[in-house]
Amino acid sequence: AVLVNGGGQREINFQSHLHHLQRLLGLLQASGVQREDIAIFNADGTDPEADLATREVPGSPDFWLLPESGAMRLLAPPMVYVDSRLDGFTVQPARKEVLAQWFGSVGKSLGAGDTLLLYVTDHGEQNKEDRSNNTIVLWKETLSVAELRDMLAQLDPSVRVVMLMSQCFSGSFSNVMASAGAEPSGAVCGYFSSTADRLAYG
Repeated sequence: AVLVNGGGQREINFQSHLHHLQRLLGLLQASGVQREDIAIFNADGTDPEADLATREVPGSPDFWLLPESGAMRLLAPPMVYVDSRLDGFTVQPARKEVLAQWFGSVGKSLGAGDTLLLYVTDHGEQNKEDRSNNTIVLWKETLSVAELRDMLAQLDPSVRVVMLMSQCFSGSFSNVMASAGAEPSGAVCGYFSSTADRLAYG
């Protein structure tokens, strides 16, 4: 399993992203996946600098009913920036070069009968000039559909890849399944939270 939360920068790397990683890690381990078979790429990795935006839970469960641009903004607990951690796991920075290194090394050790889960809980950006090549927001950089396709191309063709992506405009990443004009091999499938031209919230 490859788990990715780039976050972009600390101001928009929300605590919910870290919670999503924690919940999936719990599910994977409960399903028998070994720790050494899980690669995590989260924000700035093990850098001790603050990389996560968080705040205390509001006192009332009805807080969300307040107008976002008025009372909610005035009464919301202050935003606090902390260092994100996933205790017990080796965490690498969500950077393009580091991901490429994983696919060029560990990824190449996968073979027939192996399934790779590629999970992304992150922000996504729309490429208005080519919506078939949108991007995932990594840590202070982005990763495009074409770039991810090139990384996956390093895997043995017999490896099954299952993508689960929750970022905005994530539907564009269905184009990873095949190069332009080519038929999908059937080795790659995925679930995407939104289409290539729509946000994943609101």
